[in-house]
Amino acid sequence: MPREALALAAGVLIALGTAAAQQPSARGAMPLPARAAAVASALGLPRADPALLPIPSDPAYFALQEALGAQRTDGDEVPLPLTPAIWRTRLLRDAGVADERLAPRIFTHRDTALLYYGLYAMDDPTLAWIASHEEVLDAFKCHPGLTAAFGRSIRIRDGTVVTPGSPGADAIWGDLAAAQPGDPAAFIARLFESHAGRLALLYDAVAQLDAPHQRFALIAGGGIRARALLQAVIAASPDWVVEDRPLFRPPVDVALLLRAVRLDDRGGVAPPAGRALWEQICDVRSRYGDPAGSDVDAAWLGACILDAAPPVARTRLTAFLFAQRAYAGNAAGSEQARLVEVVRAVMHYPALILTLERSGVGDLEVYEQAARRTASIERLRGDMPAAAPPPRCSRWSLVRRRTARMSRNGSRPSSWRRRMTARARAARSKSRCCERFRASPTRTRRSSNGNGAGTASIRPPRNSSVCSGSARDRAPRRSTRPPVA
Repeated sequence: MPREALALAAGVLIALGTAAAQQPSARGAMPLPARAAAVASALGLPRADPALLPIPSDPAYFALQEALGAQRTDGDEVPLPLTPAIWRTRLLRDAGVADERLAPRIFTHRDTALLYYGLYAMDDPTLAWIASHEEVLDAFKCHPGLTAAFGRSIRIRDGTVVTPGSPGADAIWGDLAAAQPGDPAAFIARLFESHAGRLALLYDAVAQLDAPHQRFALIAGGGIRARALLQAVIAASPDWVVEDRPLFRPPVDVALLLRAVRLDDRGGVAPPAGRALWEQICDVRSRYGDPAGSDVDAAWLGACILDAAPPVARTRLTAFLFAQRAYAGNAAGSEQARLVEVVRAVMHYPALILTLERSGVGDLEVYEQAARRTASIERLRGDMPAAAPPPRCSRWSLVRRRTARMSRNGSRPSSWRRRMTARARAARSKSRCCERFRASPTRTRRSSNGNGAGTASIRPPRNSSVCSGSARDRAPRRSTRPPVA
């Protein structure tokens, strides 16, 4: 339910910034059966502003349903990507939906609300081409979650998909998708179908980069390296189903990785970029058989960082970015050994090293000395004997002391003390029996049923110490000894 409300709120509120009377031909308009302020109020927003869109809860969703279910004639109009006729015939498959009920019909269903969200993010030339080639809407309708998440990156000009990094990247994307950008309908369908949406995830991530980072991600390594980067994206976050959670992002994903890496003037990774250095720091082997003297690239970073558990991925990314900030030269000899120690210190003591960095420290020797002192303190703590635990007092002793004290004070009669002591003794005996049962070997005995078959049950032997004991242990009895002073 919260996902429907989220897509619904996005579809309603993001559209409020454009006047319906100024829509291009590829866009239409539809009346909203409520004021925009009422919709925002139902979602708990101070005003109808997309920047304030929160993650709603079920009460907000039902309040929004109630607001859209109002029968009003003075409601606002919201923009509609494509025309109402296309929505009725191609997307809703219900030609009988009236104009005043079109908005509630779209926004109160998850799939159509996600489609609205994704189509609205496309530019006008792309929507104009889609309006004249309605068959491409079948791919969007089959993957509403992917459309909402990655529809913003689809751009069509003159009947051809403008791929990220084009024109030099058209062949690479065509090879990855097994369809050419010159056929937009087939290319978009393959983009969404391939690898459960992970190809669309990579496509969207590269589309949001600047030109140098786009060349670094795809063109610099060629088709083989681009496919290796795609394999790293596929292996990352295996539990995440993009279609089910389109607006979710892992803590470290390909978009964050490619955007955060610093590049040099040649378009490669800024130093320190030696592959052998980073394989030594991260304790990983070369996965593609590249020469040890080469530099890391997008595919290697993806395999090293994305194809790891989330805590490890975050640690490695933090260490890599710190090294790029703290060291701007090519590490060699003793400097490389020192850099390895410092970067490993970032992975083990991130708070210490990053605090020194924020304080203006830029000397690798200072980082190294701080890390060594911290490591020596940890070793010293490991050599210290463990503190002795506080003395434990059993429940049996507490009951005896408390009952004796209350009897001496006269607040309780001695008969009450005897009853409490008997109950404590019974609990003590039961506890000891359970401890003996857990510590004793068990045997498997079969109890036969009417058909002669048996069901296995684990029971202690009859003559074992689990059930043996004195009569005082098996059942409490009234004590004849005088009260404890």
